Amino acid sequence: MGRTAADLLLLSVYVRGRLCAAATIVTQLVTHLRGLPRVFRTDNSGWGACNCQAKGQDIMRCAPRATMLIAAAITGLALAAPTMAAAAPASSVRGTAQAAKGCITVTATIPVGSDPLGVAADPKTNTIYVANSLDNTVSVIDGQTNTVTAIIPVGRSPIGVAADPKTHTIYVTNADSDTVSVIDGQTNTVTATIHLAAGAIEVAVDPKTKAIYVTNLDSDTVSVISARTNTVTATIPVGHLPFGVAADPKTKAIYVTNANSDTVSVLAACPK
Repeated sequence: MGRTAADLLLLSVYVRGRLCAAATIVTQLVTHLRGLPRVFRTDNSGWGACNCQAKGQDIMRCAPRATMLIAAAITGLALAAPTMAAAAPASSVRGTAQAAKGCITVTATIPVGSDPLGVAADPKTNTIYVANSLDNTVSVIDGQTNTVTAIIPVGRSPIGVAADPKTHTIYVTNADSDTVSVIDGQTNTVTATIHLAAGAIEVAVDPKTKAIYVTNLDSDTVSVISARTNTVTATIPVGHLPFGVAADPKTKAIYVTNANSDTVSVLAACPK
């Protein structure tokens, strides 16, 4: 099903999150246009209305389903790019064409599970891992044949995926379980489940330091996990609604996007 303007509107409301009433409007709009009445949840067990913090605070805490639609909205923006390019001035289009060297085209379309979101590749094994957010599974794809070779059950609402090419270990964030599933890439089995703070969303791996970093959307923190022990070694406060995370193995710096703060938090070793 194609993504609609309702998804893009939900993205704007979610990220900025200024008025809880706006969530009701968006819910009605999504229900009308897409027949998806379950957009937000009220607790850990069911989908319902948006939760707003007490005392008039202006930050809207929404469910992982809304987070999933962020990725869908980004996909929608990508699909809209050709239309925007067609409307751009001719000089701009020519500049884009000149910048694109060589040929890039779709060579395969691989069926996976429902609502695939996160994806990661292990370049050494040529294996791709896809988080199927509504199936609570991870699809394993052979990069040589472009076929699914295994389906691995994980926690509820898997979203983020990261692969450690040195150990062939895969890390998957489960937003509705507040956990990270650790997968052995050799056996395609879950070897550990790590419990985190609320709202585990994205994950990054530093293969050199054997550390995993997970953004916790609902608690405004980043969890640091030891790959050696599969335990949380630190919980670091960052900005509001931390979402994306990336690790630089060379500098050992970690970068975290804070959606509601319009900032990036840079994590590094404490000065000596």
